[in-house]
Amino acid sequence: MSSSDKASIKCEICSMCCKRKSQLEVHMRVHTGEKPYMCGVCQKAFSTLGNVKEHMWIHAGQKPFQCDVCTKGFVSRSSLKKHVMVHNSRESYTCEICTKAFTWNSSLKQHMLIHTEETPFKCDICLTMFTRKASLTRHMLIHSDQKPAT
Repeated sequence: MSSSDKASIKCEICSMCCKRKSQLEVHMRVHTGEKPYMCGVCQKAFSTLGNVKEHMWIHAGQKPFQCDVCTKGFVSRSSLKKHVMVHNSRESYTCEICTKAFTWNSSLKQHMLIHTEETPFKCDICLTMFTRKASLTRHMLIHSDQKPAT
């Protein structure tokens, strides 16, 4: 075990390691769903202040992070990094039912819900079911006074 391993703090839920207690506290929001920071424009909630700052680019209509390969713009550095993997990826995950290909296995798993008709996300108000959490979150706006972000 290296000295860096000894200095890390492990999450008791998923075993992710953090170097500092403050990092673990922020990480725990993944498990608790806590989102203490809110956008002053659209009231969307975020788990970190940095995520709110990145989100504000949407309202400013700016995409300051640009792909060197295809020049597509992105609001966040993390979105750009994820996109660049599309250009660099040699591996793809293909649906055995419809042969649609995906860069990430997680995207294929999400896609498979279409074929299985599995709808794990349910609206507690009207009982409508969704294959994606993001679809449920957007749907919930119809039961509130909020308008969807564009």
